[in-house]
Amino acid sequence: MFAREFMKNQVQELTEKKGLLIDVRTKEEYEEGHLPGALNIPMEEVEDRFEEECPDKEQHYGLYCHSGGRSEVVASFLNSIGYVNAKNIGGVISWSGVLEKNK
Repeated sequence: MFAREFMKNQVQELTEKKGLLIDVRTKEEYEEGHLPGALNIPMEEVEDRFEEECPDKEQHYGLYCHSGGRSEVVASFLNSIGYVNAKNIGGVISWSGVLEKNK
């Protein structure tokens, strides 16, 4: 229950700060269901795509994956290259809201 409330609160806070949700799962996982409005930048593509697609290092970014492991690695990497507000918000398995699907 704590994880669900934590993620819900993180998404709400990110929305209030006009931040971006970033899904770091694979394209296939993303298409099966993602948080509404999330941009998909798979973990394997972060080094090549993130700075181009998300150039503002002051922007708030909420990163998530399936359970939180990959998003933690990506958040740490982004923090190390100057993204001061990149934060792991957990995993989609903790999301109790509606998921969007791309098929």
